[in-house]
Amino acid sequence: MYASNKAGSPFANAGEFISLPSAGFFFHVYNTGRIYKLDNSSLKDSILLFKRIDHTVNIYYNIGSFLFAHNNQIFDFGGYGFWKNNGLLRKFNFRDKEWDIVELDKEIFPPNVISDGYVTWVDSAQNFLYVPYQEVRNDGLTMLKEDDDIDFNSHRLDFKTLKWEHLGQLDEQVYQTMKYAIHIFQSEKGLLLVYINRVYWVDFLNNQVKVTFDPTLGQTLLRIQRYMLRYWNGEYVYWTNPVNGLYDSTRIDLSKFNYEGQAIWKKTFHTKELILLAALVIVLAIFFFIQFRQPKRQIVGDEELVKQEAPFTGTELALLSLLLSKHKIGKTATIPEINYVLGLKDKNHGMQKKVRSEIINKINEKYLLISKGKEMLIQNIRSESDKRFFEYLVNPELVEHLRKLTAQST
Repeated sequence: MYASNKAGSPFANAGEFISLPSAGFFFHVYNTGRIYKLDNSSLKDSILLFKRIDHTVNIYYNIGSFLFAHNNQIFDFGGYGFWKNNGLLRKFNFRDKEWDIVELDKEIFPPNVISDGYVTWVDSAQNFLYVPYQEVRNDGLTMLKEDDDIDFNSHRLDFKTLKWEHLGQLDEQVYQTMKYAIHIFQSEKGLLLVYINRVYWVDFLNNQVKVTFDPTLGQTLLRIQRYMLRYWNGEYVYWTNPVNGLYDSTRIDLSKFNYEGQAIWKKTFHTKELILLAALVIVLAIFFFIQFRQPKRQIVGDEELVKQEAPFTGTELALLSLLLSKHKIGKTATIPEINYVLGLKDKNHGMQKKVRSEIINKINEKYLLISKGKEMLIQNIRSESDKRFFEYLVNPELVEHLRKLTAQST
């Protein structure tokens, strides 16, 4: 069991409780490396006695580090100190009462604590440590701009081999969701990213981000304040309020979370794989050139669309009409407005996204055939109010041509 009690900022003298089945119950003072063990003889008293067992010199080299229990051991990963952060893994040596360095094949820099939580996650069942992205901080160097120090490569550490495995590129939208979450909870199944009206489940095992639009759950989790002792066990998160002494819990039903096609990371090709793929493409191109050198019949199909007087359907015209009206007043169309025009407002979120994308892509494909150009008719930009979402508009340079086409279709 692992529990945390962080009062105020991550630099306050709070800490984490750790329970190891064969070793005892411990308390780690945040940012220090100091370990205290519960004196079992004090259990008969009203005041519990913890005795310090480490020989650590308190030099604050691990501010914001990720402390966790695994295989009946206490580990400390990353942290910030002396104007730099690190990607080192340390293990507490119960015999020498010191922190030992764990030798890894390379250094992966985890993000420090954000949103009162960590995006680093331990899969104790399968012996993996997941780092969805890296944050390399060196305050002795001048950074060019915000997020220049962010590395979107996702990794996981295999505790059996002590080697890092590259998983792929973190999706930018997932990064934004992690970055702006109000609370981040560690669970036995992954991370919970809490917002007021929704909660995201980052399922590392299946490379999926799932969501539930349950404002009651989101607001219940937000009421678990930083100064409260909290921990996860099974399907429940438990917490104790030290102010009034109340102990409470709530169930997190992960079956209520829906997958809407959002992957955590995307696979990337290595150099060898790209060379093999290029060679395969060349071989196939030569093969098809030899097999099909004879004159080909004139292809008919989508190109006939160019000759049509009314290329757009009624649904497509409704969307284009909305975008033109928004352009006239200098605004963009939001996703809810588009869903309403397309008759999707009562559909589930996944169906809305699928149909909306298909219609927009079809309109752009038709316009490319009609204009024989390379400019997309419908464009998108990030919403000013919420950077995780997009808003849509007509390409300003194509407005007059679009008006002629829509008039022709009607």
